[in-house]
Amino acid sequence: MLIPTKLPTTYIHKASISLAGRFFIRHIKKKGFQKYFIRRMKEKLYDVEEDPIPEKLHKAFSITSSEVRGRNISKISPKNTSSKTILFYLHGGGYVNNIKKEHWFLLGKLVKRTGATAVVPNYPLGPGVTAEQSFPMVEEVYLNLAEEVGSENIILMGDSAGGGFSMGLVQKLKEEGKPLPQQIILLSPWLDIDMDIPAINTLGEEDPWMDVGALQAAGGLW
Repeated sequence: MLIPTKLPTTYIHKASISLAGRFFIRHIKKKGFQKYFIRRMKEKLYDVEEDPIPEKLHKAFSITSSEVRGRNISKISPKNTSSKTILFYLHGGGYVNNIKKEHWFLLGKLVKRTGATAVVPNYPLGPGVTAEQSFPMVEEVYLNLAEEVGSENIILMGDSAGGGFSMGLVQKLKEEGKPLPQQIILLSPWLDIDMDIPAINTLGEEDPWMDVGALQAAGGLW
């Protein structure tokens, strides 16, 4: 889902599932990923440490890091040519799991294809940390970036919980009268954190990976 914050148009991707996508769905059903997800939530096995950036990306890109409020901020840039565009990326993980190698490889593909620079904050996660504590850190990173490169050069992007976080951040920035990003790109955003929309239970029965009860538990921690 692409929602420009300064233009009166909205794009929602409605293409049919690709062959690779259908294969992936069959694969995770066969492997029982949903049962694995439920078990980890019940046993409170959260991955709060971020996966390291794969060595393959270190060889292909210029990678630097900094800190804000004691949290790591990774920056992935093309080695040779680059654009002024910044992809400010908030990863998914149900607000209790940190960034995975799959996120890093996705970001590597985006940087390679667009020439943009990806900036990825390792934002605080539950349990023990709530949205009230995590938002200020992410907002500070964003505003520092906006002051440095101009908000018109920032694309805010997030998947799943990171997509919900991105939407919440833009709403917060707008309410506070602060500079908005050029646009936001939401990948399967988790927008209803309470999971109380009636259709969710029906859709949940068809989901090969996520579980309504487990997501409600994760949302409650946030």
